[in-house]
Amino acid sequence: MRFPANEKGFTLIEAMVAMVVLAIGILGVVIMQTRAVSANASAFSRTSGTGVGISVLETLQQMPFNDPNLQQTHAAANLLPNTAAAAMADAQVRRLNAVTLATMSPMLTNVYRVSGPVANPVLTTIGAGASAGSHTYQVAWAVFDNALPGGEVPSKIIRVYQVWTAAMGGGTSIMTTVKYNNIAL
Repeated sequence: MRFPANEKGFTLIEAMVAMVVLAIGILGVVIMQTRAVSANASAFSRTSGTGVGISVLETLQQMPFNDPNLQQTHAAANLLPNTAAAAMADAQVRRLNAVTLATMSPMLTNVYRVSGPVANPVLTTIGAGASAGSHTYQVAWAVFDNALPGGEVPSKIIRVYQVWTAAMGGGTSIMTTVKYNNIAL
């Protein structure tokens, strides 16, 4: 069978090459979408975990200067743990557990639930939000009194540590702030 020389169209090889090029393009889009979903879940996890730490940090900032939750935990600022893992292993660091949560702001007690032993408590969120119950948190804090030579304490360094786990992974965060006392110098 002979085909006319002026007949136009695609050969089978040209069609297969076009399909391969299209498949490679679609594969690239699928990989890009998968990474975007993963990055979005990771960002959500970090935002949730950091939000817990910020809530605790702001609550500690609002407490009276001499509140028992703000008593000094370490004798020198350079003795404060530098990582969340070190803080969770440090016996001097205070943990957010059922006892300490009860002494804090009602806002925290309405948002978070504590379970597990006092020495190693786990925090989960209450409610119907996207992260309700799906993330677990461990929160701790350390305090150092910045004392003057005369013994007065005009400020405290507060460092909050948090460790969280979620379905798409977990993370750690450390936040440090200074709380000032209103004293006459």
